[in-house]
Amino acid sequence: MDTQITARGFTASPNLHDYVQTRLQKLTRFYDGITSARVVLTEEGNVKSAEITLSVYRDVLSTASDEGEFETMIDTCTDRLRRQLLRYKDKLRRTDKYVH
Repeated sequence: MDTQITARGFTASPNLHDYVQTRLQKLTRFYDGITSARVVLTEEGNVKSAEITLSVYRDVLSTASDEGEFETMIDTCTDRLRRQLLRYKDKLRRTDKYVH
Protein backbone atom coordinates (compact mmCIF):
# COMPACT_ATOMS: atom_id res chain seq x y z
CA MET A 1 0.00 0.00 0.00
CA ASP A 2 1.34 3.40 -0.99
CA THR A 3 1.00 5.77 1.99
CA GLN A 4 1.34 9.54 1.95
CA ILE A 5 1.37 11.43 5.27
CA THR A 6 1.05 15.21 5.28
CA ALA A 7 1.43 17.39 8.38
CA ARG A 8 0.02 20.92 8.09
CA GLY A 9 0.95 23.60 10.60
CA PHE A 10 3.46 21.44 12.49
CA THR A 11 6.23 18.91 11.99
CA ALA A 12 5.13 15.35 12.66
CA SER A 13 7.49 13.27 14.77
CA PRO A 14 8.88 9.98 13.44
CA ASN A 15 6.92 8.22 16.21
CA LEU A 16 3.67 9.68 14.86
CA HIS A 17 4.60 8.57 11.33
CA ASP A 18 5.28 5.05 12.61
CA TYR A 19 2.00 5.01 14.53
CA VAL A 20 0.03 6.02 11.43
CA GLN A 21 1.82 3.40 9.30
CA THR A 22 1.14 0.67 11.87
CA ARG A 23 -2.56 1.50 12.17
CA LEU A 24 -3.04 1.67 8.40
CA GLN A 25 -1.21 -1.62 7.87
CA LYS A 26 -3.70 -3.32 10.20
CA LEU A 27 -6.52 -2.37 7.81
CA THR A 28 -5.11 -4.76 5.20
CA ARG A 29 -6.33 -7.63 7.41
CA PHE A 30 -9.89 -6.69 6.51
CA TYR A 31 -9.35 -5.97 2.80
CA ASP A 32 -6.10 -6.50 0.94
CA GLY A 33 -7.11 -4.46 -2.12
CA ILE A 34 -6.18 -1.07 -0.65
CA THR A 35 -4.02 0.60 -3.29
CA SER A 36 -3.10 3.82 -1.50
CA ALA A 37 -3.72 5.83 1.64
CA ARG A 38 -3.49 9.58 2.18
CA VAL A 39 -3.32 10.97 5.70
CA VAL A 40 -3.59 14.70 6.42
CA LEU A 41 -2.84 15.85 9.97
CA THR A 42 -3.60 19.52 10.64
CA GLU A 43 -2.81 21.73 13.61
CA GLU A 44 -4.04 25.32 13.60
CA GLY A 45 -3.48 26.89 16.98
CA ASN A 46 -5.26 24.66 19.49
CA VAL A 47 -7.40 22.94 16.85
CA LYS A 48 -6.17 19.56 15.60
CA SER A 49 -7.72 17.35 12.95
CA ALA A 50 -6.95 14.17 11.03
CA GLU A 51 -8.29 12.97 7.69
CA ILE A 52 -7.63 9.60 6.07
CA THR A 53 -8.54 8.68 2.50
CA LEU A 54 -8.16 5.14 1.16
CA SER A 55 -8.21 4.22 -2.51
CA VAL A 56 -9.68 0.80 -3.19
CA TYR A 57 -10.90 -0.98 -6.32
CA ARG A 58 -13.37 1.39 -8.05
CA ASP A 59 -13.98 3.47 -4.92
CA VAL A 60 -12.55 5.92 -2.40
CA LEU A 61 -13.24 5.63 1.33
CA SER A 62 -12.59 8.54 3.67
CA THR A 63 -13.16 9.77 7.18
CA ALA A 64 -12.07 12.60 9.45
CA SER A 65 -11.85 13.35 13.14
CA ASP A 66 -11.09 16.42 15.24
CA GLU A 67 -11.40 15.13 18.81
CA GLY A 68 -8.46 14.60 21.14
CA GLU A 69 -4.81 14.02 20.31
CA PHE A 70 -3.50 12.78 16.97
CA GLU A 71 -3.18 9.17 18.15
CA THR A 72 -6.80 9.17 19.33
CA MET A 73 -7.97 10.70 16.05
CA ILE A 74 -6.02 8.12 14.04
CA ASP A 75 -7.60 5.32 16.10
CA THR A 76 -11.07 6.76 15.52
CA CYS A 77 -10.49 7.15 11.79
CA THR A 78 -9.08 3.66 11.33
CA ASP A 79 -12.00 2.14 13.26
CA ARG A 80 -14.44 3.95 10.97
CA LEU A 81 -12.48 2.85 7.91
CA ARG A 82 -12.49 -0.74 9.13
CA ARG A 83 -16.29 -0.66 9.20
CA GLN A 84 -16.39 0.99 5.76
CA LEU A 85 -14.02 -1.64 4.36
CA LEU A 86 -16.16 -4.48 5.72
CA ARG A 87 -19.30 -2.96 4.17
CA TYR A 88 -17.45 -2.39 0.88
CA LYS A 89 -16.14 -5.96 0.85
CA ASP A 90 -19.65 -7.30 1.52
CA LYS A 91 -21.01 -5.15 -1.30
CA LEU A 92 -18.38 -6.56 -3.68
CA ARG A 93 -19.29 -10.12 -2.71
CA ARG A 94 -22.99 -9.52 -3.29
CA THR A 95 -22.49 -8.01 -6.75
CA ASP A 96 -19.97 -10.70 -7.83
CA LYS A 97 -22.64 -13.40 -7.49
CA TYR A 98 -24.68 -11.89 -10.32
CA VAL A 99 -21.82 -11.31 -12.75
CA HIS A 100 -21.39 -14.08 -15.32
